[in-house]
Amino acid sequence: MTRSLNILLIEDSEEDTYLIRHHLRRAGLDFFSERVETRRGLTTALQNQSWDLVLCDYSLPCLDSFQAMRIIREHCRVTPIILVSGLIETRTAIKAMQKGAADFILKDDLTRLVPVIEREVSEADEKRKKIEADRKLEETNERLREALEQISNTKGQLVRMERFRALGQMASGIAHDFNNSLTK
Repeated sequence: MTRSLNILLIEDSEEDTYLIRHHLRRAGLDFFSERVETRRGLTTALQNQSWDLVLCDYSLPCLDSFQAMRIIREHCRVTPIILVSGLIETRTAIKAMQKGAADFILKDDLTRLVPVIEREVSEADEKRKKIEADRKLEETNERLREALEQISNTKGQLVRMERFRALGQMASGIAHDFNNSLTK
């Protein structure tokens, strides 16, 4: 990955934050990160910065991770959320993925973290490109609809003008014939 990433860490442990950052640096990832642990901190971070990725601890004392995912989705639909947890049951991990997490990583085995980050950031970039292309396509379609409406209006005006011209010619012809019959 060649670009620098903005990573939001939702983590209550300074030590775990240090370990995650250290692991990312050792893997050669270029990144800026901010750590939050409360709902207010999360909301402020989402309002103040655009995030490429969110790493969220599952077990937080001041914020439920499912609430955190809901808040993140309200602010940014595409940003990948990866749960990073010390302990998480498979059933809970599946529920988290159904609620919006892209993947989950256990803190005692961070070997999958960088490959998962690279995959999820790449997929998010593709989603953003698709969303932008869809937006541009919709704008183009709207301009085409407006142009077709304008053409239709112009065509209607031309048809009415042609009818009036034809009526004028007919009236002129009738008046000429009427004048000719009166003079005879």
